[in-house]
Amino acid sequence: MPSAPRSRHPDNVDGPFYVVNGECMSCGAPEMHAPKLMSHDSHGHCFFTRQPASPHETNEAIESTWASCCGALRYGGTDDGILIRLAELGLAEQCDFRLKQAPKPRARTCVSFEFAGQSKTATANVREITTYLADFVGKSNSSDGKVCSLRVTEVGASFVYEWGCVLGDPCRAMFAIEPQSDQHHWWVLISREDGHGTTAFAISTYKALIEDTRFRSIQWFTDDERKSGMSVGHSLPY
Repeated sequence: MPSAPRSRHPDNVDGPFYVVNGECMSCGAPEMHAPKLMSHDSHGHCFFTRQPASPHETNEAIESTWASCCGALRYGGTDDGILIRLAELGLAEQCDFRLKQAPKPRARTCVSFEFAGQSKTATANVREITTYLADFVGKSNSSDGKVCSLRVTEVGASFVYEWGCVLGDPCRAMFAIEPQSDQHHWWVLISREDGHGTTAFAISTYKALIEDTRFRSIQWFTDDERKSGMSVGHSLPY
């Protein structure tokens, strides 16, 4: 079911992903997620220089559409798989075509994985995992943010990422690292006390995991899927 057509920025390359002309706020976030697919003109208005040509680049185009703070990025194609992924990210309104039965937004904020660390104890392994993730998350998010309240015990670990402190009470995202069955299989659970979305932190965690060969068999779940005992998850958090 198509929606009303939008005016594309004239520098957009032909194809399904595009930026609406005059709606870009020059935030730079979409280009950061898809640097090989996007650029911006002399006024800072972003656009797609080419369309994704691989599954990895499609992931980047979807990330850049999600990262658009003003909704200027849109998907004008009809691929059901992409439409479903965008709808699950809460971006159905940024699609020119709508599925008849679009899925509701869902947050995959629980990730399971095997960890092939060198440590011989669960406590040492969870410390290794937590230190790595906290450092990665701290470096890849808000410039005014910080990691705090890092705790490691024999049965798991946790840390908090805070940002927005200059505005008063900071926003917080909580990360809990828990063993599944032994010292080689783990969960990371991401949550926020204000109930807002955690997709940004799921994406940061996903990138941290795939960039380090110690992490294997990575599977993403919603919290309901995890609690139901679902054994096979998704390869991506979105």
